[in-house]
Amino acid sequence: MNTNKKKNTNQCVFFIHSNITYLSSLAIIEAKNIQNPKLIFGRNFKSSFFVNSYEKVYLSEKVDFLSKIPTYGKFLLFFSYFSSIQLFNKILKTVTKNNSFTCYIPHTKNFLMQLLINHKNCIAYNILDEGLLSYTTNQSFIKKTNPYYTENKIGIFIKYLKFLNHFNKSDYYNYSKKSYNFLYLFFIQNTVTKKVKLLKLPKFETTNHNLNILNDKTIFILDDYDSNNFIPKTVYLKALVEVFTKFKLTKAFIKTHPATKDKNEVLALLKSKNIVATLIDDTIPIEVLLVCGKNISIYGFFSSLLFYASIFNQKSYSLLGYLKKHHTVKDENLLPTIFYDKVKIL
Repeated sequence: MNTNKKKNTNQCVFFIHSNITYLSSLAIIEAKNIQNPKLIFGRNFKSSFFVNSYEKVYLSEKVDFLSKIPTYGKFLLFFSYFSSIQLFNKILKTVTKNNSFTCYIPHTKNFLMQLLINHKNCIAYNILDEGLLSYTTNQSFIKKTNPYYTENKIGIFIKYLKFLNHFNKSDYYNYSKKSYNFLYLFFIQNTVTKKVKLLKLPKFETTNHNLNILNDKTIFILDDYDSNNFIPKTVYLKALVEVFTKFKLTKAFIKTHPATKDKNEVLALLKSKNIVATLIDDTIPIEVLLVCGKNISIYGFFSSLLFYASIFNQKSYSLLGYLKKHHTVKDENLLPTIFYDKVKIL
């Protein structure tokens, strides 16, 4: 018997790209008493709000852009971006010391998440609470690959012809090959009921932040209006000014979406309408302030923060009713039922 054989220790890898995924990661680490978790930060998200000594890796743009690629890949991806794929695999090898690992991710719906799940050393994955996507009843946070392209010989051949990047088996998501463990949520009601675990907010240390700064304040939560998911950007900004005027919000804290590139644009717009807006930094997790604060009023259109404000017992209002009455809103079905159950629609 070879007594010198290296022991294979399973690691836990968390992929974090927002305040809520960071918060849910910390909650899981605490609840499961995970030792030496590995935190990988993507989408240019960085936060010094929480104090901990966990090992952290921040993805460069060269690797992180893989998250912008859809689940089915992209023509010639493997050849065009081979170095990025290899670099990500190298990062995983380094942080896990080439041991097997279980990953905790926000969803499986982009190419980067597929690379993580289908790494040869990944043995299972879990879904983090990361917003309204986590509360859909059809598990749309999990991408199911058409088995025709993974099990049928003709389908596999057609896939290789269409996407030459798929010769490496780690480069596509085969739903049936990796074990899905649990969905971790801060709130459970009328949502996915299978393999769900309720999270408690973790204990944490902060970097000298006043957790009561939003007490008795009004906050307007902005959506990712650059994406045009629900409404064109120009219409969104027009409607924003309209609701500030209609509801006489002359002074408010503003929380922009982390994906918003030009935050000064909306601040300048509000200033031109004599609206005093104070910007809340992206690195401050409002979810924590909502739990710790008192008498906070949250306004917005579609943001998941409206939902979190409600379940954390703050006043939460969506101007979706006004928006639908005066403008055309598309893809409203992207909002789960629980949004309407918990948020007051104006």
